Amino acid sequence: MNLMMEMQRKLGLWDSSAIVVGNIIGVGIFMTSGFVATHLRDPFHFLMAWIVGGFLAFAGALTFAELGAAMPHAGGDYVYLKTAYGPLWGFLTGWASFLVTFSGSIAALAVAFAGYVKGGMLTAIGVIFFLTFLNLIGVSWGKWAQNLLTAWGWGL
Repeated sequence: MNLMMEMQRKLGLWDSSAIVVGNIIGVGIFMTSGFVATHLRDPFHFLMAWIVGGFLAFAGALTFAELGAAMPHAGGDYVYLKTAYGPLWGFLTGWASFLVTFSGSIAALAVAFAGYVKGGMLTAIGVIFFLTFLNLIGVSWGKWAQNLLTAWGWGL
């Protein structure tokens, strides 16, 4: 395998939107609303928490969009922190993303799916292994699975 070959862009607008919908709306909102409502019993406070959170998420998305336009290199926050503060901070954010952020997101998505289909921990683990396998054999397989699961979750 030639590591110097150029990466092919195989995700379109629908595919990218399905990823955002699945991660942000599907799990972030549907899975956490009950927890937030438990702690904020007043509907006004509940709504305000979501409005403020939505505003902060939008501000973060705009920030990353600007950084991506200014530094169009693969690596995301690794590149931005390395450029701004030096290689140590890029290295540390890379490891934090690998060990905490991405792993936690994957676990949360698997648990949400297992709960949705009335499965247990083995279902969540199986989903992680299955989707990892699909993505390892090719981005087209992972894209197909993401689009199908997002459409299924929305009842399309």
